[in-house]
Amino acid sequence: MLGYRLSVMPKEDERYEQREQEVKIRCHDNPLLNRPGIALDTIAPRHFEDNWLLDFPDRRLTANHSVLRIRIVDDHGWLTFKGPPEPHAWLKERQEIEAPLAEPRRVLAILRAIGLQCIFRYQKFRTEYRVRLPGGTTVRAMFDETPMGNFMELEGSEEALAELIDRLRIPRQALIRESYPALWAERARAAGEPLGDMIFSERSEE
Repeated sequence: MLGYRLSVMPKEDERYEQREQEVKIRCHDNPLLNRPGIALDTIAPRHFEDNWLLDFPDRRLTANHSVLRIRIVDDHGWLTFKGPPEPHAWLKERQEIEAPLAEPRRVLAILRAIGLQCIFRYQKFRTEYRVRLPGGTTVRAMFDETPMGNFMELEGSEEALAELIDRLRIPRQALIRESYPALWAERARAAGEPLGDMIFSERSEE
């Protein structure tokens, strides 16, 4: 069984660590289109993503509010670790370490073979943008089409996120800090349904 420590990373590994600051917005259409004062650059056109969350049999990552994920897009992907969210009034901030994968399905098979389990799978169609604001700051914006509706996910510095949210006239109480798995679980509880994977029915066999 793999060992896993929830302690501080060694200093020699700090160069690989990033800080993720993000927030979600429920929406029907893309709220960034045709907005004055907002310039959009398309980073990645609409594409399909398949996401697999993994944990040890004792669910130690889940218990620590951490995430180990493999994201697959066509024949490439990313392996991502996210630490527990830190306290904040309106956005989600956490440690993030990510690495690209040339053969994500093979890596997924390896992780399962050494004892990790796939605890949740979720899918979406994503279009990714770079938002350029008048002050010169930028925000990474993802328009996600999911089995439970559409969302806009925003990532960037706290200052840039606040500026964009104010320009969009979105009240702080409408912002979402929860992850897609948490939102899906909340939806299942509200409907009195068993919790399954968040996948499109026509994609379930992939």
